[in-house]
Amino acid sequence: MQTKFLLSVLAGLSLLSSCGGSSTSTQLSSKDAVRQAVVDHLSGRKGLDLDMSAMEVLVDDASFKADEAEATVSFRAKSSQTTAMTMKYDLVRDGAKWKVKLRTAGEAGAGAHGVGVMPGTEGGAGAVLPPNHPPMPKGGAKR
Repeated sequence: MQTKFLLSVLAGLSLLSSCGGSSTSTQLSSKDAVRQAVVDHLSGRKGLDLDMSAMEVLVDDASFKADEAEATVSFRAKSSQTTAMTMKYDLVRDGAKWKVKLRTAGEAGAGAHGVGVMPGTEGGAGAVLPPNHPPMPKGGAKR
């Protein structure tokens, strides 16, 4: 009787280990899944001439709630130890992966990547600048 019980327990453990031991939900709640969503998003943006293979993309912080996530992501050249830029992203679950949630022009922080827009561009003159940013001339930056 004890032998049958032990064999049943071993068979159950074997079955669990063959499933990989992690669920899709656990895999989605990882910084790696968020990082991949950001890389996919930036790689697919028309008009951005980015060589993602030359960039280090680091997810500094990520929080998950059901089918949505928020992340703070920093970027730097692989040849540098200095962070060049940090951005915040909102993500939405798309099947078994995350997808960067695009913001509309009327939303706070709207822009191509989920960040603020400079005055004089698609965000308009009322766009909010980051704290301690010097004032911008009317009509935006001169080119």
